[in-house]
Amino acid sequence: MKYRRLSILEIVYFNEDIFVDEDVEACFLRRLDASRHEILCVSIVVIGDILEFNRLLCFIKRIKSAGIAISLTFYNCRNYNFHKSLKSEVGQIRISIEDDTDSCILRELYMQLKTPLNNVIFLFEITRLDRFIPFAGLLEENQFIYNISYSSSISYDSYWELAKYVSELKKRYPLKIIQEFTCAGVKFNNLKGVCPAKTSLMCIDVNGSIMYCFRDCYNHNLNIFDGGFDELFDKLGKNFAKCSTRRCNELEYEKCYDGCPLNMKCSTNHFCLYKK
Repeated sequence: MKYRRLSILEIVYFNEDIFVDEDVEACFLRRLDASRHEILCVSIVVIGDILEFNRLLCFIKRIKSAGIAISLTFYNCRNYNFHKSLKSEVGQIRISIEDDTDSCILRELYMQLKTPLNNVIFLFEITRLDRFIPFAGLLEENQFIYNISYSSSISYDSYWELAKYVSELKKRYPLKIIQEFTCAGVKFNNLKGVCPAKTSLMCIDVNGSIMYCFRDCYNHNLNIFDGGFDELFDKLGKNFAKCSTRRCNELEYEKCYDGCPLNMKCSTNHFCLYKK
């Protein structure tokens, strides 16, 4: 498996009432300064409702001063009172949307956060297709961008039903749909195998532990204090799960990319087309 070079670096800056450790933040900024010519974007993740924005804003400005693009993701967020200064400091704002969210909120958030120089992207991790369909209807009259993924708890048949729907949606709105499907590209050309970890491959949590992406909760026994970004990237890459029982040809495998390692069971993707 070939990986992209470490062009996108992810850091969880806030996780359910816990800010990133100050020593971790200082170490991250030092490492970033040494690697800033290789890093195209820093993805900052905020998990839960953050009420104190000043420290986050200072962190964003430190990264921006190094000439690095910034993507800011709010995950599991219910308090939408975002600091207005944030929207002018970042190039991309991503907000997770729950199934029971009022669709009117999307329009309000878009108007509140959109500037001529940024993108506002709404994240959907779909559990049931019928709950997502009303949100899909908003694409016709709005300039929203959707990032669509799926819950790993859904059934095999539900996954492929969802993959078909999202493929048709992406064909209709190619510039408004980003998708994080893993092996659906084998069957649907609009859904190339994409996993966030295949793009960033390395995420730093609030304590400095290194993960594949912010959804990863496995201890890979790596920490930001263990070395530079390139060294850590290479070490983590060697642990990346690979499909051991693929039955597709090489062209199909390139479309599949064996799936997200977080959904792997016995080194076989849970939703592999050739599983049954």
